[in-house]
Amino acid sequence: MAIDKRLIVGQLHQELRYIQLIYHRNKNQHKVAVWWKHFNELKRSVGQVLVLIQNDKVRKVEVIRLRNLIQKLRKRQISRMYYSFNGVVGLGQFVTLGVVLVGLLAKIKALYDAIYELYEAEFKTFGLLEKQTVSDPSHISSEQIGTLNGEEIGEEINIDEQPTQKPDMAAENFAAVYGSRKKDKKKVKKKKKKGSAMDDIFG
Repeated sequence: MAIDKRLIVGQLHQELRYIQLIYHRNKNQHKVAVWWKHFNELKRSVGQVLVLIQNDKVRKVEVIRLRNLIQKLRKRQISRMYYSFNGVVGLGQFVTLGVVLVGLLAKIKALYDAIYELYEAEFKTFGLLEKQTVSDPSHISSEQIGTLNGEEIGEEINIDEQPTQKPDMAAENFAAVYGSRKKDKKKVKKKKKKGSAMDDIFG
């Protein structure tokens, strides 16, 4: 489905108008609040992006700046903004304001995603897309298996390797260390059985 640039510009401009309205009505009351800092960041980001996408032809410098603004909000700012705006809802005193802020953030995030998709060809032309390396899942090393199981599996042994030591040398070394296994037979002296007194008489 093709993305209509005019529609995106109009929707983003409408969101900026909501932001400016909230800004002017709550500046004096909430300017010292923590969430107000993040709200200012959102206001500046939307204003700068809107200026860049309104031009029919965008130069390379503007394309780079546009991508940086979009990625900055998507990767770094949006999580902090969400928790900050959600904290306004959690306080209970300004629930309506907090819900509006969270809704604005969600809508702007969706518009930024659409803008990124719209200018993806320009990002690719100027080499701005992130390269993702995909590992081969068919081969898993022994170290990775040990890491997945959470235990050490020891050293890998190749069963095809032949022993380098000759069998006869191994036998000689064994005999030299442990000695010969043949035991000398002890001569057992047979004791002459003493005869009884009757044997002496009858010889």
